[in-house]
Amino acid sequence: VLNQTSTDVGARCLRSNLLSPPNVLATIEARLNLVELFLHSENAFFTLFEVLKKFQPLDPMVSCLVQVPKVHTIRTARSSIKNFIILKDTLEVLPELHRALCSVRDGSEERSSLLEQMIGALATDGLKEIQTQLLEVITTSTTVAKSAQEMRHQECFAVKTGHDGLL
Repeated sequence: VLNQTSTDVGARCLRSNLLSPPNVLATIEARLNLVELFLHSENAFFTLFEVLKKFQPLDPMVSCLVQVPKVHTIRTARSSIKNFIILKDTLEVLPELHRALCSVRDGSEERSSLLEQMIGALATDGLKEIQTQLLEVITTSTTVAKSAQEMRHQECFAVKTGHDGLL
């Protein structure tokens, strides 16, 4: 009944917060302030909800990006390319998420420190730098595909010529 989350990460976060809720007053107040902002702006809530639907599952991507394979095989190369494609798509959605969060902030008279922290994190130049470096290797037309066959096609043509396909 409670689990209305859209992702595995959201479900784990909900479970974690239910089993071990925050007990620091500042954390509780920051979250309540953010919830109050969304309660007063239903349109902003649904806009943000639509933006969040565009994100791919991040857990598998992050775990694969931080692990360096001991042996480079076709399988590890495919996995790396797939995760770079997911990272590329994620980085492309972040500006839209930033705009949606800014519209929540700008549409409200109240302020939320948690919202300001999220906006600040999304406004860093580091994300643009990662995207720039990624686009030096991955073609701009490459995107995550829904079917396995389409994804295999994307993986085959994702890496620009002149770069190592094993990444």
